[in-house]
Amino acid sequence: MPDLYTLTVGAGEGAFGIGGISMDRNFNFYGFLGGGVGVAAPLPASASLTGGYLNTSTKPSPDELKNAITGRATEVSGGFVAGGGVVMGSNKPKIYNGGLYTPGVNAAVTGTKFLGNPVKFLDSAINSVVNQIQRGTGPITVPAVYYDPSGNRLERCY
Repeated sequence: MPDLYTLTVGAGEGAFGIGGISMDRNFNFYGFLGGGVGVAAPLPASASLTGGYLNTSTKPSPDELKNAITGRATEVSGGFVAGGGVVMGSNKPKIYNGGLYTPGVNAAVTGTKFLGNPVKFLDSAINSVVNQIQRGTGPITVPAVYYDPSGNRLERCY
């Protein structure tokens, strides 16, 4: 399994703008923007969908992966249906990408920010609601005592 997946789009002739989103194998999402120079054909636009690997001798930890992806980097890539590229950040392991490319070649400087982890967010939100329900303080409260249709009190139920 790749260390990250990236969707990149670019627009412009000669000089261009580039942006995209990446997801690492821990379901962390990152956004990036930048600019560079390149040639795209037949339109002045480009796109790629790639899988990438950090150039490390062992599987990187979640923190090592996040640190390698975020920040400023230089990217060189190209392809024609299939292609590849390399992302280089200062004092960081290189990231080698391969996948689907529109025709073209480019070199770009990008800045990447950590956006969040929707899986961790949902897990935290669900656990919070469940804990509130169990304490009877949440958006949904479960009555501690039930009554039958005749008004007789029943045993405590949760």
